[in-house]
Amino acid sequence: WSKSELIKLCEDLGQNFIRDPSNQNPSFARTRLRNLLPDLAREGLERDGFARLASRARRAEEALDQVAQARFDHLHTIDPSGYVTLDGLSWLEEPEEIRIRLIGLALIRTKGSSPKPDPIARLEQIETLNGLLEQALIKGEAFRQTLGGCLISCSIDKRLAIQHEPTRRRPSSAATAKPD
Repeated sequence: WSKSELIKLCEDLGQNFIRDPSNQNPSFARTRLRNLLPDLAREGLERDGFARLASRARRAEEALDQVAQARFDHLHTIDPSGYVTLDGLSWLEEPEEIRIRLIGLALIRTKGSSPKPDPIARLEQIETLNGLLEQALIKGEAFRQTLGGCLISCSIDKRLAIQHEPTRRRPSSAATAKPD
């Protein structure tokens, strides 16, 4: 139901309703976005168009997830010490979106759960990592970086390894003890 349809229905039924003043406050993103809708509709982007776009995006997301999972199942191995390895050259041949998803799947496989705190920030971190790994592989350089409790490394033999981030050593009490 559109807002105008709901207002008309309430008026026709003699139902009282409240107009929330915060819905007119431009300091809220929802208000700013709502104010854009008439301009977008004039350009052909109305509610039904957004619904179709959302449905298509969901369908594409599901397909990409399936392809990435199938490629991950094919490309990854589990090292005897328990970390995930990928052939870097095979990984590099994949389209960028699949590479990003492969990194995400390797992180999940290594940690045993999907990181949820801020998925947008995490995606941006994985996208950055993707670019850094790509450059290291192209240049034949070793690379190491931590992300989400994992250590991601690229060796000069073009193997990618994702393992639990090593525990940081605390200085021994002897090293931190103050002399008398």
